[in-house]
Amino acid sequence: MLTQLRIKTFRGISGATLADLSRFNVIIGCNGSGKTSILEAVALASNPLNPGWLSTFGKWRELPGVNAENTDALVSAFPTLDIQKPIELEYEVADKPEVYTLRMSAITGGIVFQGDSDPSSDSTSSSAPDSNPQLTGIISELLADGKGLHKAELTLVPQGFQTAVKGVKKNNFLGAFFIHARRATSLGETSRALTELYSRKQQNEFIRAMRSIEPRLENLIPGTRQNSPTVLADVGLPTLMPINLLGDGFCRISLMVTGAVLGTSKLLVIDEIDSGLHHTVMADFWRSLMDLTSLYGVQVFCTTHNEEMLRSTLEAFADQPEAIRIYRMDRSSDGKTGVQPYSYDLFNNADSAGLDVR
Repeated sequence: MLTQLRIKTFRGISGATLADLSRFNVIIGCNGSGKTSILEAVALASNPLNPGWLSTFGKWRELPGVNAENTDALVSAFPTLDIQKPIELEYEVADKPEVYTLRMSAITGGIVFQGDSDPSSDSTSSSAPDSNPQLTGIISELLADGKGLHKAELTLVPQGFQTAVKGVKKNNFLGAFFIHARRATSLGETSRALTELYSRKQQNEFIRAMRSIEPRLENLIPGTRQNSPTVLADVGLPTLMPINLLGDGFCRISLMVTGAVLGTSKLLVIDEIDSGLHHTVMADFWRSLMDLTSLYGVQVFCTTHNEEMLRSTLEAFADQPEAIRIYRMDRSSDGKTGVQPYSYDLFNNADSAGLDVR
């Protein structure tokens, strides 16, 4: 579990700290305040030797695919679009004494730009930096208490990119199951997760969580149709139904539950967790997700704009107030990012006073 995340430089964020992280961490704030960037930073910290995350983030932001001729998705991740200034994150992990640093530096024509991570600094490792350098790759370095541990290199090629990792003897990274705002379902992943749960006779937790959205649900059955994976739902009709016929909300929730139980990642990262959820089921869904994440040891990071979704946390987490933190992101007129943390009690007091913290 992440216990603290400090973004020194990433996208438009020149400094933001999320301290005292808990099992559920909800990011709120106005449009453009950096909420999605926070989630992306969490994903980078979850697997720091996967610089290909930047390409994936670009795809989700509807940028063109990455290759030697098109680097927009990678360049956009660097502070103020300046590839001569590295991306840098610091984070701490429960039961680990070290402070980890992830530094991602651009490669241009064989030169690795490792300038001061202070966005006001113009210094780089190059004695004669190009005013318009062409990105050819990225170096990711993971350090612990300032000492280098591992490196990964992303190299751009005409067809896309290649990655190579050095120094990893055992992959004990947290890993992230990321559900971006437009991602509604993945029948393959859900079918695989359910199949594994059935083999361990643990499918009931999954089905119980889904009943918080669809009370008619009697069973979920993984299978194949025309050689493709599917999941069939028994909702009391004469025939079983593919879950993608039960609506986008049901499918999106099934994807969240899949991420909680799949077992391959310890972080569940959800952009716009309220998408597709009716306000009447929000509190029950929080409770179901609390049960699953506790059972499988998963930490949740999510964003929302929805006032009802936030208020439902007061009801759902009343018996476990220590399990949730809310962080409000703000961007000042000079572009600086601020983070206001709310514990359960502080948020409850703000809500009782009629304050809209969103």
